[in-house]
Amino acid sequence: MFNQIRASLNNLIGSEHSLRHRVLRGGSITLVGFGAGQAIRLASNLIMTRLLTADAFGLMAITISFQVLMVMISDVGINASIVRSQSANDARFLSTAWVTQIIRGILISIIVLIGAGIVFILSKHQTFPPQSVFNDPRLPLFLIIIAISSLIDGLRSVHMVLAQRALKMERVVMLEISAQIGAVAFMISSFFLGADAFSLVIGALAAVIISVAGSHFLFDGPTLKLRVNRADFDEIFSFGKWLIVASIAGFITQRGDQLIFGSLMAKEKFGVYSIATIWITLVIVLFDMIQNRITYPAFSEVWRERKKDMTQLYYRFRMLADCACVVSFLSIILFAETVFKILYTEPYTGVVDYLKFLAIIILLLPYRLLTSILLADGKSRQFMIITLVPALMMLLTPWIYATAGLNAAIIYVATIQLPTLPLSWFFVRQHIQLNIARELVLLAFTVVAIAFLANQGSPGS
Repeated sequence: MFNQIRASLNNLIGSEHSLRHRVLRGGSITLVGFGAGQAIRLASNLIMTRLLTADAFGLMAITISFQVLMVMISDVGINASIVRSQSANDARFLSTAWVTQIIRGILISIIVLIGAGIVFILSKHQTFPPQSVFNDPRLPLFLIIIAISSLIDGLRSVHMVLAQRALKMERVVMLEISAQIGAVAFMISSFFLGADAFSLVIGALAAVIISVAGSHFLFDGPTLKLRVNRADFDEIFSFGKWLIVASIAGFITQRGDQLIFGSLMAKEKFGVYSIATIWITLVIVLFDMIQNRITYPAFSEVWRERKKDMTQLYYRFRMLADCACVVSFLSIILFAETVFKILYTEPYTGVVDYLKFLAIIILLLPYRLLTSILLADGKSRQFMIITLVPALMMLLTPWIYATAGLNAAIIYVATIQLPTLPLSWFFVRQHIQLNIARELVLLAFTVVAIAFLANQGSPGS
């Protein structure tokens, strides 16, 4: 059995031993690191849910959503450009990328601070519903701390991206785990020193400081200087300009439900919903981590060197992705209720009701591999179009909430990626030989799952 699995993995990338070895090693290390990281996250989450009330997690969810919005609005594809560029090992190119990243961090910090001021003024004028998390007087302070975090994060060394480009993940994972352990230590310590809910955002700040410091000490590369080369900047911006729009759209799709529901639901109920999104996000983050660190670099390398192998590579990855996502979905449906009764106290028992509906998102994750193919060829404009469709649809969520209720709104959010599939297939047909019958198998399973859950009752009932 082991030999069969090993043989399947050895055929994943084709005949080139070096890339195959790096994919297997990098993927294995990434999975082990993710498992360790999530064990740390779970332990800290269980500890903090026993120390803090649910509204604190709602505050943190909104704060992180603001930060992610700013990060995605300003995303010019710096890391993606380094991964795919022929000039990635050039000190001049890397220095340009680093300075661009620093400027971006400064801008993000300023905008988040402005956002904190706006939230403070609007809450004083009673713009939001009385029980909304946006009315909480602690939210502006949360945002100020996360603005400082964004400023520091802009100083991160781009040498870390070079390691990911080469699929050398050992030090990347080691640094991430160290940052998480440090974050938990600061989180718990600050709580017992009287920080209360602010301990969550203090832990997030500590993680960034540790990670940025480590990126400069643990990774080798050409000497970075505070200079910008126009040609290199043009290369980065030419690829990344469409990613700005795509990132804004991606934020609306991925985080829009939290901003919308946070303004409409009572903050205690929203706190429970936000915990459900944390669990779904674990699966999404793992998938995106594998895609960004393993499949996208692999696609980029194969596209540069032997394009004829792209179709085989895609369907090898799809086979693994489909199986993993279906197993994850079924595990949530079958075992989440039992597990959550053990993990959480009475005030958090409603988490599993939201979780089952949001799990539909997991079934659509494998189709994201199609976008990696487009980005490997530099088709960032087409990638932008694909991400824009669900973002525009997300804007209808408040209307659905108002006319059909919370249950319908959650189902709508969970299935919002479905209309993008025909667009994805249309764009990638020039890059790989699509097997439509193969593509429709997972889609059919998803439709059956939606129908099943719709008949089982709903979170708001």
